Order: sequence, then C-alpha cells, then structure tokens
Amino acid sequence: MSTECPNTNFISYTFSETSPVDILFRVYTHLIEMLQARKYTIDEDDLEKLNSIELFKEQFENSNDPDVSILQFVVSNGDEQVGLFFSDLEKIGMKQIKSYINFMDENEVNHSILILKYPISTFAKKAIDDFNIHFNSTGKRIEYFDYSELLINITKHILVPTHTILTEVEKEELLKRYSLKRDTQLPKLLSSDPISRYYGLRKGQVVKVLRQSLTSTSYVTYRIVV
Repeated sequence: MSTECPNTNFISYTFSETSPVDILFRVYTHLIEMLQARKYTIDEDDLEKLNSIELFKEQFENSNDPDVSILQFVVSNGDEQVGLFFSDLEKIGMKQIKSYINFMDENEVNHSILILKYPISTFAKKAIDDFNIHFNSTGKRIEYFDYSELLINITKHILVPTHTILTEVEKEELLKRYSLKRDTQLPKLLSSDPISRYYGLRKGQVVKVLRQSLTSTSYVTYRIVV
C-alpha cells in the first residue's frame, strides 16, 4: 500500500517563533482551502477574514492570546452540514468531545471537524474513533487535525499528484472498463494517508491520480481507499 502524499512531519515550529494569531491565520487559511476542495460553500464573512492578517486580527480582543472558540462555524455542500471547532487546550477530554456531539445533535449536524492547537491525545483519539465506528452506519463522524497539519496546503506540494474523487457511477464504469470483478483489485490508498484525510475520503471511495512526469506525458492511476 503506497502513500500518495510525501511525509509532512518535517514541518516543525514553536509557538514562540511566530505570534499565535499569525499561526492561526495560516491554519485558518488552509482550512478554508481544504473545505473548498471538498466542495463546501463558505460564508462570505468567513472568506472576508482571509483578505488580510490585520482584518483577521480584528475579531479577537487580544491578538496575542486569541480566543479560538469564536472561530466555530458551519459549512454545507448541499448534502450535509459540517461543524468546525477550534480548540487551544493542550488536551481535550470527554467533556469537550461531548459538547461537540451535543452541538451536532442539537443542530442536526452529522459531521464535525476539530482543529486542535496540540496533537490529539491517545484517549481523545480512541473516544472519537469509537464514536465514528459506532455511528458509521448513520453517516455521523468526527474528524480532527492539529495545527501542524494545516500549516501548509499539502495538495500544492510539488511532489503531490492531482487527485480527483470518482462518483459511484464513475467507479462502476471504471471497474467495467478494466474488467475488474471487485473494487478491492484496485491499488490501495490508506484512509490514514494525508491526502485521504485532506479530502475527507471514506473507505471504498476511489480517486483518480494524475502524475505529471518530467517529460510532457502524464501518468494516470486509480486507487481505492481502505
């Protein structure tokens, strides 16, 4: 199983090197780009915050210690609504996770994305993974990213090929075209791969991967998320 995205763990930073609001602005910018790549409609007010760092700062009473909770918002792609939550807690516990779940229940939101200043703890990760497994059949799920994962837009990395998500109809046509009896005969893309996480891919989805070669030719492959 090959990984489509180069390892981005080389990105290291400390919060003392850059002001907290500068880091937050970069994370927020790349979050919006990720949501747009997923075809979500972004409110004009949220897009306006990207016009300048100064405009972004204005929403915080203290830009040296920004209250990230005010960045909570909801986006939609027509099929589902997604709640976005920022947290600067060093560790999120069951209290915070339950508050996100309660928000989902009260606002008929099936999908949430948590943006965490610090890497998620083993306990919180297990709690969220258990939630996702339990509610898998209903479509409910919670994703999580820490700031370091959104300091860059990985899809703009020179080594990352272009990925296009196939519809179910396109997937069936692909299997027929190559006389494949099962989609599992396709090359694999891990659901934990940074590209899978960036696009919010679910197991069973297929992506078209277009690689540009050093010559004028291009190379196309297809991968199924597992």
